Amino acid sequence: MTKLTANQAEAMQVLAQYEGQTISVFTSQYIHNVNPDFRAKACGYYKSPTLRGLAAKGLIRIEKAYWKGATITVLQAA
Repeated sequence: MTKLTANQAEAMQVLAQYEGQTISVFTSQYIHNVNPDFRAKACGYYKSPTLRGLAAKGLIRIEKAYWKGATITVLQAA
């Protein structure tokens, strides 16, 4: 098992419940001008470097990156 940073471990505590699912997440806390449909289905806020680190470790796959969000697939719980 690869060692996770504090931010990655915190993110995976929440993302683990979505194992095997594709979800939408925010990468910015400033969401007032984000599409309301995306805002309604987003499953939390995670910094982009945290998501990229989790993807590099094979825990998630970033399907699409947006201006203030991303669609990711949680591949395995840490």
